This record gives sequence, C-alpha cells and structure tokens, in this order.
Amino acid sequence: MKYSNKKLIYDDHCPLCRWYSAQFVKFGFLHPDNRVPFSKASEEMLTAIDFNRATDEIPYVDVASQETTYGLEALLEILSIKFPLIGRIGNIKPVHYFFRKLYKLVSLNRKVIVATKCGPDDIDCSPSFSPKYRWLFVLMGIIFLFVNSKLFFSGIVQTYRLNLTYQQFLIASTVFGIASYSPALFLSCKKSMEFIGQHAVLGIILAVSLLLITTVQWIFPLNDWFVYLFHFIIGYTLVREYQRRMSYIFYNKQPAFVWYTNYSTLAGFLAIIFINSNK
Repeated sequence: MKYSNKKLIYDDHCPLCRWYSAQFVKFGFLHPDNRVPFSKASEEMLTAIDFNRATDEIPYVDVASQETTYGLEALLEILSIKFPLIGRIGNIKPVHYFFRKLYKLVSLNRKVIVATKCGPDDIDCSPSFSPKYRWLFVLMGIIFLFVNSKLFFSGIVQTYRLNLTYQQFLIASTVFGIASYSPALFLSCKKSMEFIGQHAVLGIILAVSLLLITTVQWIFPLNDWFVYLFHFIIGYTLVREYQRRMSYIFYNKQPAFVWYTNYSTLAGFLAIIFINSNK
C-alpha cells in the first residue's frame, strides 16, 4: 500500500504510547519511518507542532506543508488509511464526542497509568494536569472495584474459609482501603492527586488479578495451594509496584507517614484474613 508522508510523533517514555503506535506499524497503517519518538524528532518536525497541545494529544505532522493534526483526529486519519468507514463513523458527532472524551481520559492520565518519567536530558512530554479527568479516572477505578467486589471477595472468603460473610469482608476491606488513601490529606494538592491516582491504578491491578484467578477457579476447580501461590505472587507484585509508583511520586524520598500508613493498612488487611481463617 502507499504510505502517507506524515510523521506520527509519540512519547517514547510512555510504554502505552510506544505500544499503540507500534501497532500502527505492525498492522500496516504506518511505515516504520513514519513513527518517530519525540527524542529523535528533527527540528523541522518540532517547529511544525504546538508543543503544549502535543503533550496532551499525539501529533501527526506533514513536514512538507507544516500542517499537523492531533489526538483523536490524528488516529482517525491513520485508521482511515485502510478503513475509510472508521473515519466516517468516528466523525459522527455523538461518536466523536464520546471517543474524544475517552481519548482525553486516557491521555491526560497516561503518566499515572504507566508511572514513568522522562530522562533529565530528554524532552518532557508529560501531559497537562487536569483535576476533572484525574477525579474521573479515580472514580471509574473505584466503580470498577465495587462492581466486581462480590465476585473476587466471595472467592477469598471461600478459599480461606473465613468466619466472615462477604458483606463483612467488604466493609473491612473498604475501611482499610479508605485508610490507605488518608496520607493524601497531608500532601500538597498536586502530590495528593498523584498519590490518589497511583492508588487507583494499584486497586485496578489488584481487582483484575483477583478477577482472573476467581474466574479460573469458577471454570476449573483449582488446588488451594495453587490459589495461595497466586495470591502470594499478586501480593509481592503489588508491593513492588507500590514501591515503584511511590518513587515516581516522591523521587525516592517517600515520607515516613505515607510508608507507615500504607503498610499498616496492608498488615491489618492480612491480619483480618489470618485471624478469621479456618484453614
């Protein structure tokens, strides 16, 4: 097929951006030379973009004409190379409105999702901070947790034969969950929102992991020791991920009260399971 001469400039310090832009090359929407990281973009490319906008919406640059499309419009233009119908559907007003909001939700929270920083000598492509979209992201994470809580919390109650009903375990987990967010009250506004966002991501990772093992248990009866091992792996992974994400927020100088509060709530949650288990 004939490729466009336009260049898609992506944030190479964002694993999410690297992945989805690579899919355009993999499936033939872009030639490899038309996918360019910000760190290797030429001066000619950079002068063709509005950098403030490009940090929030990925730019698709026509170097020859210096014309640039951004974000959802850029993605629709690329997808239309092989599937023109996608472009026509995507430009229907209600459809376009929905996907534009979805795009902004992901893009403005992408650094929270991946928790990676640019190097000291690299172009910083971090998106703008939007309290509205950050709270929306956190709210969606909380809703996801509660919608699926009965499935995976019931699985834990059953696996460890707890002397608790699902409702009691849910209340106890909610109390510890709220307590784990409490350090945000003592941080600056920006740090507080980063902290809350990172906890929301950790909660989503935990929920997805527990949903996976609970669904497998429901389809195929598993030996309890296999489930214990999986839960241990989940716990270990979350602790390591927690440390990485706190380092992202606090630059390896995590306040003692944050560390103490979060690990105390984790210990309390595990104590509830241990004390009430009939295993």
